[in-house]
Amino acid sequence: SFQPVFDMIENDVSIAASVLDESGFTDLKRAGKGGYFYWVSPDKRIMIKSISQAESLQFQKMLPHYLKHVSENQNDTLIVRVLGLHALKQTNGHMIFFLVMTFLFSDLYQVEKVYDLKGSISNRG
Repeated sequence: SFQPVFDMIENDVSIAASVLDESGFTDLKRAGKGGYFYWVSPDKRIMIKSISQAESLQFQKMLPHYLKHVSENQNDTLIVRVLGLHALKQTNGHMIFFLVMTFLFSDLYQVEKVYDLKGSISNRG
């Protein structure tokens, strides 16, 4: 259950307002190197990121450790708050897996440098 994460951010983000905003999500128009897609809520507080089935399974394995870390370090970590892990089955049988999370690059923070997990800063805005 992602309830501990919701409880942590309840005062910071109105999740329902972000997700249900009538102006809709913005497609960032840039698929990651793996061909995944990113959408951001109109208020730039919520992001939806598609992931592979393997990544979905890996995240499920990591979930207890993730929840423990963000619960114990809620004011001392910038690790993104994952609000949910979902899967949709298309009519052709293809599964789409995606994460719903807070968007670290919202106007809540002033970002000076962006790194990917390998430490690259090229093409990171």
